Amino acid sequence: MTPIMLTSQTATRPTSESLPATPTAQNLLVPPASGHDLLTLEQAAQVLHISVSSLRCFIREGKLKAFRVAGLRKLLIPRRELMSLLVPTA
Repeated sequence: MTPIMLTSQTATRPTSESLPATPTAQNLLVPPASGHDLLTLEQAAQVLHISVSSLRCFIREGKLKAFRVAGLRKLLIPRRELMSLLVPTA
């Protein structure tokens, strides 16, 4: 169910143009123009096609750096760190 946006005169439903695009794994690989290069665990797992619990293991083992937002439980992973997990094959 989509939320209803209230305006001063009438209530309208948001259109597809007004909603943000859902990020895909391909979109997350390309650094955004805004300079934000931090991904949530869910986004990082989507990029690598692995589970969030596997990412948590990488973080615990020291294979992946992650940062916790002060006062919150959310972990953020720098895009560069995530790409360092990828090993090219011959």
